[in-house]
Parts: sequence; structure tokens; C-alpha cells
Amino acid sequence: MRSLRLSTEDVRPQDQLDAWRSLMAGISDVEPIGDPSLGFHGSMDIYDLDALQVVAYDMDPIAFSHTKAHVRKSGIDDWWLTVVDKGSLRTQTEDRSLEASAGSFLLKSWVYPFEGVMQKTKYTCFFMSRDRFADIADQLDGASHRFVDGPMTPILRDFVTSVSHHLPRLTQADVGALNEAFESLLKASFLGSADELQAARRPIAASQFERARRFINENLTSPALNVDTLADGVGISRRQVYYLFAPQGGVAKFIQNRRLAACYNRIKTMTDGRAISSVAYEFGFINLSTFYRQFQARYGFRPSEARAAWLSGHRPDASGARSFVEWMSLIADR
Repeated sequence: MRSLRLSTEDVRPQDQLDAWRSLMAGISDVEPIGDPSLGFHGSMDIYDLDALQVVAYDMDPIAFSHTKAHVRKSGIDDWWLTVVDKGSLRTQTEDRSLEASAGSFLLKSWVYPFEGVMQKTKYTCFFMSRDRFADIADQLDGASHRFVDGPMTPILRDFVTSVSHHLPRLTQADVGALNEAFESLLKASFLGSADELQAARRPIAASQFERARRFINENLTSPALNVDTLADGVGISRRQVYYLFAPQGGVAKFIQNRRLAACYNRIKTMTDGRAISSVAYEFGFINLSTFYRQFQARYGFRPSEARAAWLSGHRPDASGARSFVEWMSLIADR
């Protein structure tokens, strides 16, 4: 996925504040809090998600001001949805002020002037263009420069936080589903209708399941792979993990089947005389008798017969599958 890092880290300490001013020029003025000659750390990691631009900020204490002149000259009229990860900030407009700290979730607009002060802070912003979200512009403008609040807020915040944590690992293939999920959830949050909420659930669940499936595949060799590590790795609750994998027969069953498939694919092409038990241990099976029993139940032959079966053209028998999902899973194992 397209990304860009802008930082003061490669600049001499005495020049770092000026470097940061240059990076922010045209959109805001910044002033130091403390002695600028001692250096100023500031960085922006920018990710291009097509309809969204996501920026992860990390900076030393600073005062900032987005003036009417900036509004006129920049032409930027995006909204930005922000989660504060660490630190605190105070921001104000002509008619209201906000005191935000770690965990705060707020919406701002670049159409209006604002100013403020932040301590050493990390935060992530989702920049949303007016063209993409024109149909809810009134709702977003009405909620600008406020904390995001409402029944859907925890779900929206969890989604934004989860995406921000996984940005470095996302690929261009993830962007379409992510944008669809975000747009549906945002509309459900700010419009609040039952139809919008229902529309949001499907793409969100699909996106979460894909990330969970990928996490499982990447951690099949870990004996610690379970519902807790999966929930932590994907950034969702245990309850949501159980919900996502219920159609697959449960998360434990899904992990078991993926491990069996990995073992099968390794064993059927093995030519180095490696012990089957070492493959089972590699993919997280601790009890060998359990592994042998589960393997034969799934594929119809013993692990020791897997290579011979594969070479002879025999494939796992999917005819006894109890569901279409199980059929497709067995086919995929081949």
C-alpha cells in the first residue's frame, strides 16, 4: 500500500523545529513549548487508502494554529476523525474547546479555524474528503470539533483503532473492503438508522474475518495461538472472535483445520526423511495421538500415507462433508 514517512529525525537538533514548520506550512503554524535549540521530534506516517488518507502523528509538545488564511489558501476542506493514542491536547475554535487525552475520539473539520496546544502526543487521523462523504456532510459538520458520541461510538472507535494498528501490514488488496466497511460504519454512527447499522455489520465482519484468518495463517506454528492471542492480534474482543468464526464451526475448529492442512501440505511433499512428529510439533500439535486421530478423521488416511496418497493422485475425500463450507475447506486443503 502506498505510504510516506515525513520526519525530523535526520535533521540537526537545532534545525528540527524549522523542518517541522516546513512540513506543516500551508495548513498550520506551529510554535515550540520549551527550548527549540534542544531539538524537536515530529513524524507523520501517511497511508493512502484511496478515499481515506490515514496519518499517524508522533510529536513533542507544541502549540498549533489553523487560521482563516490557512483555510483560504490550502483549499483543504476534509474532516478528520482522530483517536489519541498517547499524551493529551487542548484545542479550541471560536465557540468551543476540547480537552483530549489518551483514548479520546474526536471529529474536526479543516473548514474552520482552530488552535491549541499538545503535550508529547501520538494520535491517528482519518482524513475524509467531502466528495466521498457529501451525503452526510450536514451531520459531520454538525459534529465537528466535538467528541464523537453515540451508541455506535465504541464500535467505530474500535474499528479505527484496529485499522491504525495494522496499517503497516495492510496491502492494496485490503483497501476496497476497508473503505466499504469504514463508510458503512461511519454512516451508521452519524445517521443512526437501523438500515445503515445493518449495512455496516456485513463489511465490517468480512474485514475482521479476513484479518483474523490472515493472523491465524501467519501464526500456525505458535503453540500460544488461541482465541485470546487472536483477539489481541486483530484488535477485537473475544466475543467478536467467537461471532466471526461461528459459521466455521468455532475458532478452535478453524485453527485445528488450518494446522492440519499445513501439516498435510508439508508431509505430502516431504523428501528429506523428516519425522512426521516434528511437523506436527512445528504446527502447534502437542499430543501426537490427538494429531494422528484428527488427521485421519479429516483426510481419510494416516499422516504416514499422505505422501503416497498424494503421489498416486488420491486426494482428501470431500464427499462426506457436512456442509458446503466443509466441502470448500477440504477442497482448499488439496
